[in-house]
Amino acid sequence: MSDMDDFVDVTVNREGRQVSAGCYKLPVSIGRGEHNAIRIGHDPQDKTISRTHAIIQRDGAGLRLLDKSANGTIYRGARIRPGNPTGLGTTDHFEIFDFSITVAKARHDPSIPIIFEAHVLVDGYMKGKPFLIGEMMLLCFRRGKGYRFERVPVRADFDTICSNHRIDDEHTFAAIVGYHGAGHLVAQSLDNRKTILVNKQPVRGSSITLCPRDVVQIQNIRIELYPPGESSLKCSNPACELLNPYVLTGNCRFCSFGLVGAVTRVAAATAKKS
Repeated sequence: MSDMDDFVDVTVNREGRQVSAGCYKLPVSIGRGEHNAIRIGHDPQDKTISRTHAIIQRDGAGLRLLDKSANGTIYRGARIRPGNPTGLGTTDHFEIFDFSITVAKARHDPSIPIIFEAHVLVDGYMKGKPFLIGEMMLLCFRRGKGYRFERVPVRADFDTICSNHRIDDEHTFAAIVGYHGAGHLVAQSLDNRKTILVNKQPVRGSSITLCPRDVVQIQNIRIELYPPGESSLKCSNPACELLNPYVLTGNCRFCSFGLVGAVTRVAAATAKKS
């Protein structure tokens, strides 16, 4: 399963003019109300369009369209039955009055390089598979007393994703993003920054540049950022344990501890996806 399977690219046109275009996380609601990922018929108000008019949903490996309206959604020239999901093609379109909506499953762009292979460790144990940072960013959500991580395309509609998580009582805490070939850590608020360390140093700005082999610490969570396709050495000094280039005869760049007994880490990813 691809980490793009939960996302779709949606373009809205009206009378031949593009109204909006973006990448959205499924399900994608469309309608007049403020709660929708895609709003239509709200400026000016058009009450023939329902507050929640239609929803694009995931259907296994495919997509489906659910009409929730009083006045109908047109697919392939026919009005679909309300509440009866209709399957969509990989790239497809439908109409809501004079709005033409094109939807396509989101695809990876192999031209965008991988900047980091991020290993997330909780209490010293690896959590799941490595996260590849480049076309995808790594979002950290806070819920209750814990945290959760999610891969999201950099081009995705960020406001919609954050709004959906707030409904589930999750709040965006921080993001590790690849932008113009460089890595960045973005913290959402001052309170968040107080609990984040990069290479054991507190984060002071809302956005800082990250480099290969940096280590981000959030309480008991450690995020190790490896350069793709390269080996690294983890300092064996218990007070340090930061990452270094693979030079066995060298010393740790942070604490000067000898790297002869350091632990080797190998990032399997390559700079470009196949």
